[in-house]
Amino acid sequence: MLKIEHLTKTYGGKPAVQDLCLHIRPGELCAFIGHNGAGKTTTLKCCCGIQQFDAGEIYVDGISVWENPLECKRRLAYLPDDPQLYDYMTGIQYLDFIADIFGVSTAQRARQSFPPAEKPADCASCTENVLFDKTEKIKKKIRSFF
Repeated sequence: MLKIEHLTKTYGGKPAVQDLCLHIRPGELCAFIGHNGAGKTTTLKCCCGIQQFDAGEIYVDGISVWENPLECKRRLAYLPDDPQLYDYMTGIQYLDFIADIFGVSTAQRARQSFPPAEKPADCASCTENVLFDKTEKIKKKIRSFF
């Protein structure tokens, strides 16, 4: 499932991750535990193709993150503590943007959206207005769609 070989990532010459080797097989669980600055988040971002790395190789289901980062991104999910929203987009534009990234067809989007009777009370205002006008509470609701 996930194979990391000699992963190295530096910031300004200072190593964040140095020569990490890890193999997680299908069905295995793995947890990264360490102090702040140990390289946990950097490693995960490199695995997901969000962060470039300096050396080494990462394979997701046997696919190289270097050679085919898009396919690797389709096979993994990364949920940051605080996902950033593009404040100039409306909620629906943002959801469409994320769906485009993951190749979700228009037909799939229609099937997965809320029927009008099941929408949360303030869902319409979440999706139709520009995000920078929204409070953090509403932004969290928009984030919960994905």
